[in-house]
Amino acid sequence: MTKVIIIFGLLFLLVLPEDQASSETRPRVGGRLRAALLGQPLSFDPYLATTHSELTLAGLLFDSLYYLRPDGTVAPELATALPKVSDDNLMWSIPIRIGAQFHNGRKLKVSDVVESMNRLASGPAGWLLAAVEQVSVGSDGISVILHLRYIEPALLSQLASPVAAITPAGKRPGRKPLGTGPFRFDGIDRAKREIRLSAFGAHHRGRPYLNRLLLRWYESFDDEARAYEVGRVQVSFRGAVAFSGHVPKYKTESVEAPASILAYVGFGTGLGQVQPKLLADRDFRHALSLAINRSGLAKLGTGERIVPTDQPVSKAAGRTPKSAALHAQVAEARKALARASQRHPLLQHPARLNLQILVNRSRPDDRDIADKILAAASKLGISATVVEVGAAVFDKRVKRGATDLYIGQLAAPLATETTQLAAAFVAGGDGWARRALGRGPLKRTAAYAEFARRLPLIPLLHRSITAHHRIDLHGLVFDGEAQTEWADVFFFGEATRN
Repeated sequence: MTKVIIIFGLLFLLVLPEDQASSETRPRVGGRLRAALLGQPLSFDPYLATTHSELTLAGLLFDSLYYLRPDGTVAPELATALPKVSDDNLMWSIPIRIGAQFHNGRKLKVSDVVESMNRLASGPAGWLLAAVEQVSVGSDGISVILHLRYIEPALLSQLASPVAAITPAGKRPGRKPLGTGPFRFDGIDRAKREIRLSAFGAHHRGRPYLNRLLLRWYESFDDEARAYEVGRVQVSFRGAVAFSGHVPKYKTESVEAPASILAYVGFGTGLGQVQPKLLADRDFRHALSLAINRSGLAKLGTGERIVPTDQPVSKAAGRTPKSAALHAQVAEARKALARASQRHPLLQHPARLNLQILVNRSRPDDRDIADKILAAASKLGISATVVEVGAAVFDKRVKRGATDLYIGQLAAPLATETTQLAAAFVAGGDGWARRALGRGPLKRTAAYAEFARRLPLIPLLHRSITAHHRIDLHGLVFDGEAQTEWADVFFFGEATRN
């Protein structure tokens, strides 16, 4: 009997450490994470989100009916299943997750979804729902019915965009936005350039592992690099590699998303001597585009992947730019400028023309991009000046057209080739895509041809998002919209010095 007890005790001692080790490898709930943002978000309204930082907030604070998994497939979010589609494919019935909670405790209603989709349809991003003629409550009271004008193959992925989020009663978020997302809004400190979020325990997919998430934006690479070095942020998009040849203080791992964020040259309505008609002239726009040496843009950034392009559609969505188009074609550019000068006498003496290029100071990458545009203008004999302003001033001036050119960023929606094309037309203030979508699905060949002819904006490059993080942080991945899945991130282990 004694031998049996001893043997059983030894077996217990052998098994116990293994069980303890197993429990220690589980994600640990708690902790506060500070992470960088790629620029200052200017709106909490998901329907106005276009930049990566604005989409990041939209995905944290709000939910859409669906979401894109990291492999690009669509999964239910505030819907409970994929749509039930009629035989003619013109009526979709979407069951709603009744009872999902907003951050103030109010439960989601079908009417919240209907009103949200109606507001989306009437706003700047309404082209996402161009195929939808009417939204109504299903006869069962727990579903939404979409009545379609035509069959839109991209509609399901468009419903998964953070831009198509659901807000209470479909209203525009106020100073303290309320959503059903995995994090709730605690406040913003503009002096510290920081947004404070906390875990939403009642989220329908479960509580995030982190207690708090603090998001910061920076106006220089060095500031972000120093913040990462001393531990003021644990996730950085530039901090681990900003100093050339430098090994980070803490052991670091990196996660990369597809190169999908578009940097472009946008057009205002002009300042001083420059008139709107000149900036809208297609030959003038083509002259500037042809003069840009896009191949040199590949050297920009601080280690992330840069893919120079002359198209608004990313390589990840199936579009590969022609190599010849990435090099400056100065002779062709001057011919285009000469054609434009026949309509605009000011261009007959381009040295007298001084263009202003507006740059958002909270995106320090854009200053380097603007310098490349200065070089392109110089090849045409045109002088230009780069003007850096804060994010809020930048946004107001771009909306008013109070600049000649500006460096823009477009991060959504990324799901399909045609949605990227449509988004580029809209970002450039050109109504062609929206009018075309009012008649039927966007035809790929026609859309490319119209974009090349009209050139609503000048595509420059697609960049990836590379998140550098300390090795005590786990679970950091990107979803199908190149957004970080913050709800799945957790701390485990210890930060280790190099």
